[in-house]
Amino acid sequence: MKGPEGENTGTKRRIVDERLLIPKTETLALEGDILRRRHVERYAVARQFVYGKTADIACGCGYGSFILSKNPDVTEVVGVDMSEEAIAFANKEYASDRLRFVCGAAGEINVGLLDTMVSIETIEHLEDPKLLNDFAELHAVETLVVSFPIKKTTHYNKFHRWDLKTQDIVDIFYNFTMHREFMFQYDTVFVCMVRHHRPGTPERRWRAPEGR
Repeated sequence: MKGPEGENTGTKRRIVDERLLIPKTETLALEGDILRRRHVERYAVARQFVYGKTADIACGCGYGSFILSKNPDVTEVVGVDMSEEAIAFANKEYASDRLRFVCGAAGEINVGLLDTMVSIETIEHLEDPKLLNDFAELHAVETLVVSFPIKKTTHYNKFHRWDLKTQDIVDIFYNFTMHREFMFQYDTVFVCMVRHHRPGTPERRWRAPEGR
């Protein structure tokens, strides 16, 4: 219901010439909410590719590792992060018999053989991105899921060291072959890569009986 001057009495927002007038504080709050949701959504996207024992590199406070662990093809998720505070929160909030967390740098720890490695919006932060490949080789990872910004970000994000392209990812993980690449929203690329020698398991595909 609109009151005088086009004011919506239910939402307390004014409409002027069909233009929604949103205060700056609300704009910032909405933008923040979008960014938080995207962090969760990225892991929901990555979840479809993981299986077996999976490592989540730079897992933060653990919400993404938890999302990955909900894939029934996953047997265990190991969340890895350098922040003691984040790992303490993750252990308190998300740890389970299928999900554990380890504090340390990817280049300094060994969590045993892995099937899948996930790295969401991390590689652009690393002084040496090849550390992720070293981790994958050390742990005999078979499948990689990596996401990164596909636009220039180093000029406004002080935590980003590199502006990466897909070919950079291919060069870094030189023992892997591209399986899938796709855009997420408008500024993030996902790549799923498999090790060259991976024999693969045929999908269980339905086929109509002959004669139909």
